[in-house]
Amino acid sequence: MSVSKEDLLSQSNQWEYSLLKISFEVLSKFVRTSQRSLSKELNLVVENIQQLSKQKNLSKQEATDSLRKFIERLNEIKEKMRKASEFENTYIRSIEKRLDYSLVPQHVKEKKLDYENIDSWYDLRLARVIMDYLLREGFQKTAKLLYDSEKLEDLVDTKIYVSIGHIIKNFKEHKCDAALKWCGENRIRLVKQKVEFIWIYNN
Repeated sequence: MSVSKEDLLSQSNQWEYSLLKISFEVLSKFVRTSQRSLSKELNLVVENIQQLSKQKNLSKQEATDSLRKFIERLNEIKEKMRKASEFENTYIRSIEKRLDYSLVPQHVKEKKLDYENIDSWYDLRLARVIMDYLLREGFQKTAKLLYDSEKLEDLVDTKIYVSIGHIIKNFKEHKCDAALKWCGENRIRLVKQKVEFIWIYNN
């Protein structure tokens, strides 16, 4: 039984779209949030330093103590920036691995499509799709069994599905806390999507 190159390419493109899109969205959101937070903290320190410089009745000891506190605060911000950079680099490496994974192997491009050659390529993608489905449907334990048996550590967004599961569980308990918190964290994105939807609908 033969498999056409077009079929394999079509399936691969369909399967990997969400894999790459979700990773980019998570990284993009983290960068935006991190930049806003760090900029706000830095601006606050600058404002406090400016206010300090305008105070004329400060003793030398008071000025020294205030400056020491500013230095401590700047060091804390520096540490936050370092951790943010580490997270970004880790996620970028993960995205690079996903891009490598999503590429169609040379033997497929050259139409060497006997099953013996494409088994590992096909099976890994099938395992990832099945795990993605299990997580979407809330079968966390079953998904973990598959996760442990396959090399999926960089290919599955387990944290996102855990977060979604928490929100759904919250709803089943007739609570909205988790959903409202999520809406608050994604407020800007939701507003933008609503505007885009209205524009599309009206046009």
